[in-house]
Amino acid sequence: MSQYQRLLLITDQHLPHSPAAKRAAALAAASGAALHITALVQPPPRIHLIESGMDEQARAAYTDKYRVWLEGATESLRGSGLQLTTEALWTTQPLRDILVHAREIKPDLLIKDVYLEPLLRRVFTTPLDWQLLQESPVPVHLVNQIASALPRRVVAAVDTSTGDEGITEFNRKIIREAEALALQCDAELHLLYAYDLSPAFMADPSVTVVWIDELRAALLEPFTRLADDYGVPAERRHFLMGMPVGVIADYVQANGIDVVVMGAVQPKGLGKLIGDTTERILLIPECSVLTVRPD
Repeated sequence: MSQYQRLLLITDQHLPHSPAAKRAAALAAASGAALHITALVQPPPRIHLIESGMDEQARAAYTDKYRVWLEGATESLRGSGLQLTTEALWTTQPLRDILVHAREIKPDLLIKDVYLEPLLRRVFTTPLDWQLLQESPVPVHLVNQIASALPRRVVAAVDTSTGDEGITEFNRKIIREAEALALQCDAELHLLYAYDLSPAFMADPSVTVVWIDELRAALLEPFTRLADDYGVPAERRHFLMGMPVGVIADYVQANGIDVVVMGAVQPKGLGKLIGDTTERILLIPECSVLTVRPD
């Protein structure tokens, strides 16, 4: 059964060597989904900051040249029988135009390569990938280095630290998205919760081992219930203690995980500088992410 009907790939001049393009094409072939490729055409570097220096005719000519290149770059995909459409889109505001496209096309997945930027630059600007995580109306699959076109091991990273109904439903949404990807790719579905008890120790250094065991049991019970509800085998359930970023990074690298499916929640305060857990996971070269937002 097909899990996807429509896929949107956002790309640029890196298309011929793009891991995201390989992933998008493989998912489209496996699911029978229509694949739309939007190649962003931005002003040449020498006039990027002075858009008025390029008149309408020059922009059209530049975009047409890009469009011809795109047709050639996707020729092999067309020959493979995919339901493929392409467009070269002139833009000086990539985030705005990607979001407009996502709302108009309503893809099941928006797929894009990961582009890492220096930390110092993040102090002054918010990289496009990170903005997409926070603002995309559809699930975003940011593709890093990939060992295979289709993922073989998918993990849903959840948080059962609260019994709030909204959070519980958000966990289920994350698992459903991971399950759809795993089913479409005939991949293993794993479930992971990295729980951090250090705040309890910092709040009260006299916390006893018994109390810690009780807290751990309180977190494990809803995790087990979620795993049971979605039929995740015992050997694919991972309830691990530690700081989420470190735990997930170690787990991904030790177990050959291809995709981590996580929630994208707007960071606040210091999180805007450092990045929340989802964003920081993108720094792991071997790891691609698929993010979903709460309803």
